Amino acid sequence: MIENPFGNNNKAPKVPPATPPEEPNLEENIEISRREFLHKMGAGLAGASVASIESLILPEDAEAKTREPSLKGSRASIRRMVKEAVRNKFDKMRDSYMVSRYVKAGYLVHLSNAESFILDGEVSFPYARPATKLWLQRFSRQFLNACGEKLVVTSLLRTLDKQPKNASPNSVHPTGMALDLKVPESAKSRQYLERNLLLMEKAGFLEATREHHPPHYHVAVFSDKYLKYVKAQKKGKK
Repeated sequence: MIENPFGNNNKAPKVPPATPPEEPNLEENIEISRREFLHKMGAGLAGASVASIESLILPEDAEAKTREPSLKGSRASIRRMVKEAVRNKFDKMRDSYMVSRYVKAGYLVHLSNAESFILDGEVSFPYARPATKLWLQRFSRQFLNACGEKLVVTSLLRTLDKQPKNASPNSVHPTGMALDLKVPESAKSRQYLERNLLLMEKAGFLEATREHHPPHYHVAVFSDKYLKYVKAQKKGKK
């Protein structure tokens, strides 16, 4: 059993911060270094060279260079997700009232059906951290272009009072940094999705697991690392 490192840090601040952290404009049609990103993501682990994969890895994430990505899930995987949640100072949402306060403060953002992804009816709270929404917007467009179908999101933020009985006490869903994706029916789409989740895990800005009860892909986006990657790509384009 992994000790719960969140402790009592899941309490909402008495006064929400007046200025939310600076994030990219999520409503823009973001095409940051699109050709390079599509080329590397489209190649997947099967076709990409070690050099091209490592070029995606953030310099400070030395561990990612030696760690083999996997969708099997492990205690180490859970620890990495929890570590990133704590490092980003993400609180766990206790209930809908706490969610509304964090939405008002700008720490959580709303999601709705889009051209490249849809929210399944099982999504109880259509909110996520800004970087998680940004990742979904960008990757779902590439998935649609490559596979001809939309990504289906089956879960986003889950408050502590709405967590399923089989949820881990270390689940990061209550922080808003994670989402669940439906397993595509097409073998081609599944292969594309898994190749690219592994590639992005290797890059060090997310952790992904293929769950089986029920079947879905769990994706936790490491906010600050992903935003640094996006900004680096934008800078390289100039």
